[in-house]
Amino acid sequence: MKALKLDFFDQIDANETILFEARPNPFLYGLEASRAPIVAMFGLSAFVVAVLMITKGGPFLFLLKVVLLLDFIFFSVFFLAVVLIACRLSFVLTNQKVVIRGVSAQFGVRLDEIKSVSVRSYGVEYGSVYLERYRDTLEAVYCKSLNLNSQSGSIWLSMPRSRPQLMGFLGFKDFNKFASGIIDLRNASHLTHF
Repeated sequence: MKALKLDFFDQIDANETILFEARPNPFLYGLEASRAPIVAMFGLSAFVVAVLMITKGGPFLFLLKVVLLLDFIFFSVFFLAVVLIACRLSFVLTNQKVVIRGVSAQFGVRLDEIKSVSVRSYGVEYGSVYLERYRDTLEAVYCKSLNLNSQSGSIWLSMPRSRPQLMGFLGFKDFNKFASGIIDLRNASHLTHF
């Protein structure tokens, strides 16, 4: 799966019906949305320690402690910012599109542009829904019915991210109901077009 590109929507249209709305668990959302930047920061830190050891010949443990302390501070601030973003989000499924509703903006994808739906559960209650869209509209015309791909496991080994960064349908209750609703609506709209 490639990164999901989300479109900007002004608001939900008057002819749309809200069928499902959920809010993410801020902690789970923060863990999953920030995993790629955190891994990148760890990699950069390891590179900095290696370069400093080679060029300056400094003691390894001292350099490692300094870099880990700085990483901890930056990771904490970054994670807190993502958690605060998650507190203001809600995921909305309408009869025409799937939307991440924020404070001042809405990002989402139209149902007829969805190519696949996958879920990843983190225990019984919480999970994430991942969508893949068609690359072009011609590909969407010849699409097939959707099925649900279900997995369980670690947040750190989960699916790709979305664009804009830190946005996705991540870490919320009733994720299976949300994914099933997307599939049912998408398959029903596909049948009515033909």
